[in-house]
Amino acid sequence: MKSCHHLLFPRKDFNAGYLKDLRTFWYLRFPGLDQAIHDKIHREIMGVPAPEGSQAKEILTHLHTLDKYGAIKPTDPIELRLEVLASLCDCWLQPIADALRCQKDIVSNFNAR
Repeated sequence: MKSCHHLLFPRKDFNAGYLKDLRTFWYLRFPGLDQAIHDKIHREIMGVPAPEGSQAKEILTHLHTLDKYGAIKPTDPIELRLEVLASLCDCWLQPIADALRCQKDIVSNFNAR
């Protein structure tokens, strides 16, 4: 069974303003995730730390630029999406980058089995 996974969770922490816009940005929702992987992510990670609204706005600006120039695509696998977002957060929002890479590791390890 497949499910839609939001790379940024839980929803209650990303439910308004730029945080909601960021969480629901098309690239940060992965519609075809295997339910077993989805469940494992949510069992092992309590959530992704939410940035401040102004930080979410800046991340969104970068994602819109990447989208405009075709650098991100609907066919990108979840591991690439997680790495792109983590890279945008490196250094200045390191706890977010770390949580995203934990998700990436869970997916990679699951797929390697």
